[in-house]
Amino acid sequence: KQQGSADMALIQSKAEAMDGIAADAKAAKEAIDKLDNLTKAEKNVKKSEVDSAAAAAKNAVNAAADADGINNAVQNGQAAIAFAQAKAVAADGVMEAAKEAKKGIDALENLTSAEKAALKAGIDDEADDAKVAIDNAADEDAILAALGNAEAAFLDTLDDAAAQDFVNAYTMGKDGLYKEINSNNADQILAGKGPWAEMTDGQKAKANALIEAGTGGSVATYDDYVLACEKFVKEEADKFVKNYLTGEDGQMYKEATAKNYEQILSGKADWDKKSQAEKDAINAALMANGGKSYEELLKLSGEIKENSEGFIKKYLTGQDGQIYKEATRQNYQQILFGKEAWDKMSQVEKDAINAVLVANGGKTYEELLKTAQEIEKQIA
Repeated sequence: KQQGSADMALIQSKAEAMDGIAADAKAAKEAIDKLDNLTKAEKNVKKSEVDSAAAAAKNAVNAAADADGINNAVQNGQAAIAFAQAKAVAADGVMEAAKEAKKGIDALENLTSAEKAALKAGIDDEADDAKVAIDNAADEDAILAALGNAEAAFLDTLDDAAAQDFVNAYTMGKDGLYKEINSNNADQILAGKGPWAEMTDGQKAKANALIEAGTGGSVATYDDYVLACEKFVKEEADKFVKNYLTGEDGQMYKEATAKNYEQILSGKADWDKKSQAEKDAINAALMANGGKSYEELLKLSGEIKENSEGFIKKYLTGQDGQIYKEATRQNYQQILFGKEAWDKMSQVEKDAINAVLVANGGKTYEELLKTAQEIEKQIA
């Protein structure tokens, strides 16, 4: 009788243990179904692994000879189910990390569609490798190692993407990486100094490798680009200042005058081709010398030219287009009409007008005006 009671108790314990295992398996599969990044097929595979673990546990329970055997079977079954679920969660985590990595690649603005596609394909390959490693994991440590390796691989690919994005943005034109510095690319290259400072050493190393490979070794690093740009900018700025903003005495101009305005204006076409870095360097040199910026000198020179030429054309030029050299009975009134405008002009503009008159072999406006006034009195 006692033996029968013991047998019944063992049967009851086994039934309860199997119910518990079934409940654990059900909960694990429900959790797997809620994962966001696995396909339906992948979820089915993971759930079948849970079912296999549960079936093995039930078989062990069924084969148990006593309560200790049942307990061991239950504990082993729970661990196996949890391990199967952990693999599913890890695989989902890999796919989530892969998804975020690809978002990071898509967010980069200077990669081509082909470059983005290749980088994202690399992420997919790394994710597949990680999932295989997870499937083959023998314990929790192996799962964690697979996750860690996947994250490291994704980060490395993101560094590749960041490096290519930088190179595209700051060191490359339509014909490839720049092999020489000029006014057309100096600003673009120097604009990368801020972003470069924010990059990691790993990203910089990858970018430098792309630069060296893309230029055939003629440029080894981004820092070499910067040094070459700075040298180019200084040389071009010095040349511009010497050609257009320096007098015969070797002194840099501080103001626009009747003597230098034409020289200043002659630099405009060259100025318009300059990079902003060159313009900034030119202005820095002018202002360090206590003078005005080239834009200010150019504006003043333009006003001098426009006002002086306008005055000469209106009051000191005949119908034949010739500038007057003398005041005569034929032109004295026209000369006199200019006095009011003359009185309102700046001394620089007056000097510019007189310089043109004298260079033309004639007299200054003051001299012409005096003679015109004398003629007016004679006629009156």
